[in-house]
Amino acid sequence: MVASGSYHWGENFGRAGDRIASEFRVPLVARLNKGGTVSDREQVTRWVRSHLPGGGNVWNAGLN
Repeated sequence: MVASGSYHWGENFGRAGDRIASEFRVPLVARLNKGGTVSDREQVTRWVRSHLPGGGNVWNAGLN
């Protein structure tokens, strides 16, 4: 899972992501400040693709 928010929240930044990941036993891949940087998004995309069958060749982010 990916949590997003604002650094404005200090130590509570991404806190919901920690709680959800813990409760549902899923990995917290990243915490993004707002929409994240290009680098953040590339990192998440690489993680998703590396965890899909076939090396991620079937995943398409779609239109935003």
